[in-house]
Amino acid sequence: MQQKQEQPLESAKVWLVAAHPAESWWLRNRLDLPNPGLLSRLKEISSEQLKVELIQTGVGRQMAINCLNRLTEALQPPDLVINFGFSGILDTNEKLSSLFLITKSITPNKPEIPLLSALGTEFCQQTKHLIEKLLSVPVYLATVLTVEEPIADSRQRDFLFHKHLASLVDMELYYLADWCKKYDVDLLSLKATSDYADKNGKNSLTSQSKKLSKLLGQAVLKLLNNIFINQGKWRFQS
Repeated sequence: MQQKQEQPLESAKVWLVAAHPAESWWLRNRLDLPNPGLLSRLKEISSEQLKVELIQTGVGRQMAINCLNRLTEALQPPDLVINFGFSGILDTNEKLSSLFLITKSITPNKPEIPLLSALGTEFCQQTKHLIEKLLSVPVYLATVLTVEEPIADSRQRDFLFHKHLASLVDMELYYLADWCKKYDVDLLSLKATSDYADKNGKNSLTSQSKKLSKLLGQAVLKLLNNIFINQGKWRFQS
């Protein structure tokens, strides 16, 4: 494993990380990358300042861990990970097709991982306001619970919400957050709500996947077009 080295402040490496090909569908088509692979170098949106790569981990704990282990063996870790993907809803007060910036990642019987504290409160607020301004959509803040199996039962959903007080649920984020913490990589996570984690969840996700993929892809591109690193800190163009 290569140790992460200091890079010139004017350049950095960014990984865009999604689990399922449906999540990256719009971005890949926008960049003429129809076939998802483990890693794709995105020359069209890279620059002298940012080297951008798309990572497709696969769905679930084991696939995410295996993917990250393979990347760790072959590549130097990036400076920033932007995770984007679909999420089920645990708090039924939340609405479908909403966009969330994730503040905390949790999973049963393991320590919680704050996602945004290392980046600073000001940067997090700037991230939220930038997406809202450029896409004209509200961006909410939430905690995500990562689980081993899909939730497709409203009673189980409600139990998990009251037990963990997490608004959203997914199957990969905690393992990505744990990897980023281990290798000192900054992490932003964007989630779009696809279903209510009940018996209708699969149909709901299928019917909305392209719309949500576009929403996520546009948000990611807006961030990349406006972000830079200066004196070791991520900032946005004014």
